[in-house]
Amino acid sequence: MIDNLYDPSKHEKKPRTYREVARKRYLQTAQKKKKTHKEIRKAIGSQLRFVKRDINQVNRLLDTYKSFPLRKRDQKYLMVINTLYDQQKEMYDSHKHSIEDRIVSIHQPHVRPIERFRQRFGFYPREVLADQIYCNRANRSALKEKGIKLLAKPLGRPSAVQIHVSPGERNPIEGKFGQAKNAYGLNRIRARLKGTSESWIACIFLVLNLVKLAGTALPYLIIKLINSISAGLHSLKRYHYVQRIHGDIDFGQFLLKLRRVELKNIC
Repeated sequence: MIDNLYDPSKHEKKPRTYREVARKRYLQTAQKKKKTHKEIRKAIGSQLRFVKRDINQVNRLLDTYKSFPLRKRDQKYLMVINTLYDQQKEMYDSHKHSIEDRIVSIHQPHVRPIERFRQRFGFYPREVLADQIYCNRANRSALKEKGIKLLAKPLGRPSAVQIHVSPGERNPIEGKFGQAKNAYGLNRIRARLKGTSESWIACIFLVLNLVKLAGTALPYLIIKLINSISAGLHSLKRYHYVQRIHGDIDFGQFLLKLRRVELKNIC
């Protein structure tokens, strides 16, 4: 955006963005396998200062124009970036990890990290299986008030006889999200509109369900095929036995008589 706003005829010197420095500092923290809370907070603060500096540079460049030079699309991006910066700065200053209407995508600001289960289905879920960071006291109290069972390790010292939820129970769920991202492009949604994005996401999970159902139905079809072949071989064996006793007999007539006998026994 700074590159588009800069005009050599209006501005003496192009503002510095420090984008390479910002990228390098980000990778220094992001590529670490183990990151302490202090390191993460320091990295977030550094990136916030880079963003604030660029926002100020954009505002200074805009002040030099008589009419608003940005296109409608770029204007929307600028508004979203300002809102995103305010949200992240508020969470950083207050040491929080959540905020109302949090923006998680600049290109799709309408996207929210968690689905509204009750709004979609009309009732709350019976059980919730969540990550450890979600299982704080406030969320536990909120779930208890709504009668929702939390499948997680309880707070305090564990009892010797109590059955705990293994962290591995979330592995199938996380695996499906990984499959949706890697194989079906869940993390590469290119739609811009809210309705189109929701339709795209719904189609991906529809395909996942169909694949799951196909995997469940395949063993049943194989068993059914084996039973059919076994029944056919059994009928053929009986046909040869009857043929040796009563002489030549049409195989189709034999099967028809055999079916009548089976129906008679069932009745």
